[in-house]
Amino acid sequence: MGSRNLCAANQLPSVILLPITGAIVEKHHKIKVILLCDFVRLFLVMCLLFCIFHHLSVSILLLFSFLISTAESFRIPAGNALVVQLLDEELLDRGLVLNSLSSTIAQIAGTAAGGMIIRIFSIELAFLIDAVTFIISCVIIFMIRHTEYIDVKTVM
Repeated sequence: MGSRNLCAANQLPSVILLPITGAIVEKHHKIKVILLCDFVRLFLVMCLLFCIFHHLSVSILLLFSFLISTAESFRIPAGNALVVQLLDEELLDRGLVLNSLSSTIAQIAGTAAGGMIIRIFSIELAFLIDAVTFIISCVIIFMIRHTEYIDVKTVM
């Protein structure tokens, strides 16, 4: 029952929000959206880590999974739009495929690695590594030098 609810809490924001978040993200600077989402996810993972040391219940885990996935529902369209903005036309198709492929591989490998880290070491270490990956992502995204122009007419 718990793993089924956790899977639902993790997937529900994507199913509900992804059709909407693309339109919302389109009106904002993609790098700022990505950074904000990664900082939110970092904060939530650190709060979850704090809860593990004090008292982690299934309901808290479900709530944090839902919130992290909600932030991810804004980051995904921002990341995809940023790839489109950064690549030249002749590289776009290949770049989008590689972006999707690398995201899928990272998700599968991350899930497997997380499971092994939890089994061999601890859940605390798994969440700590997760937090570090958000920090690394923020640093990498922050280093991207790209000027984006938002059409003011579409924002209002």
